[in-house]
Amino acid sequence: MDRYHDKCLNFTNIKVGQTIKIHLIFLCKQSIFKKIREVCTIKKLLSFLIVMIAMFMVASFAGAKEHSYSGKKDKFNDPEKVEWAIKKVRKATEKYHDVENALEDGYVQASPYVPQMGYHYVKESLVDGVADPLAPEALLYIPTKKGLKLVAVEYLSTAPQSLFGLSFHPPHDGLPFTLHAWIWTPNPDGMFTDFNPRIPVTE
Repeated sequence: MDRYHDKCLNFTNIKVGQTIKIHLIFLCKQSIFKKIREVCTIKKLLSFLIVMIAMFMVASFAGAKEHSYSGKKDKFNDPEKVEWAIKKVRKATEKYHDVENALEDGYVQASPYVPQMGYHYVKESLVDGVADPLAPEALLYIPTKKGLKLVAVEYLSTAPQSLFGLSFHPPHDGLPFTLHAWIWTPNPDGMFTDFNPRIPVTE
């Protein structure tokens, strides 16, 4: 017998009726091996899909564990809870009124003075495809006679995100997805607009 016939005999080890076994052997003897190869391919495909689904479930679990604040984000994205959310963000960032605390936590100056924005201090390790509302990727400062003053936070993401019921601005000028929040200085144009007319144009 040829090697295809051997495969057919192995295939008939499957617990099916004797009549079906005889039919399969007959097909092999007639060299109709394409059908059996298709069945084998389908079995391999099913096995592959099962493995892929298992891997996906493991990866999803790992991702959820790594970003334990993923569920928290939904609450911070509720347009009806913006006031509550801003209070939480202020509490999480109030220590950064002292720029030394920001430096100790890994924020570094990443821009010169930007008119109606200020200096951007960015924590590069936070810039990824996830936005944690309580850990903004950037802090905005302006110079004063008493030193640098914290005026806003900015969220940066390499993937589309939304917070406070608003979608991040799309990438522009080499920046990723962004959203400003003027939580420490009022902005007459709106808390989440990019520029603040109350911030000086020059240093």
